[in-house]
Amino acid sequence: MDDTSTTSKTASGDGYNENDVITACAEQMRCYNAIFTLGQFLINFASLPVGFFIDMISKPVYFTMAGICQITGFILFGISDSNNLDYFAIAYGLMALGGSMSIIGALPASFLVRPRRYQPLLLAASSCLFDASSIIFYLIYKIALVFPIAFTRKRAFFGLAIVAFIIYTILVACWVILEKKDWKQVCDNENDIGVENNEEVDGGNSHNNVVTFDQDNQDHRKKRVTVASTSILHSRRIHNQRLHELSVIQQFDSFDFTVIFVFFSVHVLQCNLYIETVNEYLTSIGDNDGIYAKIFSLVLPCGIIFIPFIDATIQKVGSVNTLKLTNAFSLIFGFILLFPNLTVQTINFGIFTCFRAYLYATFNTYIAETFGLSTIGRMIGCTCTIGSFFTLLQYPAASIAEGYVGDGFGVVNLFVLVISCLPVIITAWYSNIILEKERYHNLGKNGDANESSGEQLPLMGKKIGGD
Repeated sequence: MDDTSTTSKTASGDGYNENDVITACAEQMRCYNAIFTLGQFLINFASLPVGFFIDMISKPVYFTMAGICQITGFILFGISDSNNLDYFAIAYGLMALGGSMSIIGALPASFLVRPRRYQPLLLAASSCLFDASSIIFYLIYKIALVFPIAFTRKRAFFGLAIVAFIIYTILVACWVILEKKDWKQVCDNENDIGVENNEEVDGGNSHNNVVTFDQDNQDHRKKRVTVASTSILHSRRIHNQRLHELSVIQQFDSFDFTVIFVFFSVHVLQCNLYIETVNEYLTSIGDNDGIYAKIFSLVLPCGIIFIPFIDATIQKVGSVNTLKLTNAFSLIFGFILLFPNLTVQTINFGIFTCFRAYLYATFNTYIAETFGLSTIGRMIGCTCTIGSFFTLLQYPAASIAEGYVGDGFGVVNLFVLVISCLPVIITAWYSNIILEKERYHNLGKNGDANESSGEQLPLMGKKIGGD
């Protein structure tokens, strides 16, 4: 909503009434919540067709489409107003779609990294930088306050459109070059690695080999005389390789997909609802001058400082245990959110930033590691699309939180804390299944008889990765 009409009334003194301003602000907030919910819904709902596009069509064409959506969104947002050209919702939706295509399109590029052990670092960096980019709009807002005449919203978004045009042009040019050689080589290497790992397992020699995350040279097979090969990381590695060989439908039907779907859907709802209502929540507990809201706006993009910690966690304990750590951050954040104290909530800003950084980075790494290059777009797209229906709960939850039902924030915050226990339960269950597989392999002779005989990991009454 544009506040041009309200501002003009205030300046002229014609028909100005304080109640009109309060009503206008309330209406603006309702429209903001609706547009924000729409944008979050689209950015996730569109992920399924976007995921199919990234897997099926050439990358230059894909990023050209992303650039068109992004640039058009910027231009429409710049020319819109609430009276004559109300294109805010359309513009916001196009920007959300372009952003969704950009972040999903960045994931396959992580397979270009050599050595491969740096892939989690790159995925964490892309996720955190995607979040950190939100500070750009805050900076634009602050500049507009200092130079209200020279730096209008229209000029700001036209400037962003020009920057986006330059960036997407460079991106398309890079992918044109990459697809001529490097990308085909990466895809061929992924297929060769799958054959190589299967030969290791089927040959009955997996007991003395540990397959690490780095797959692009012969050093990734390290001879050992211990039973380290039956560790949870090795068991999961073999399980993942079998998943890579399955069709998309079979991957969707696996418990591995159910785990990440529940994890992502619940936590994204938790994050987006908090971001949508944090200013009103802080105001309700005493932040009348908006100081703490400004602090939150500055803290949120600082998730980039957690990039090395995320990478170290994934390298040391694996993606499944990192899911469990992310769940722990979620519970801590949700519990502290129940305390209506500004000082306590300031500390919670940092916890939330850490939780959000771990959430997206771990999600992307889990998908890449578990399902592989050939289906990464569709797996992420399906997860986000189905999860987008959870984001529709944001609007009614935000309405309740903003005072429609008594202590709305207390009720909503408690509800979100309760549902955030679901990923904790399902991730723990999943981890126990993997541990059972480890014990299962240890029952065989030298810890490898069952694996070499083609036995598979039973999940939810199914066997995954069979021939």
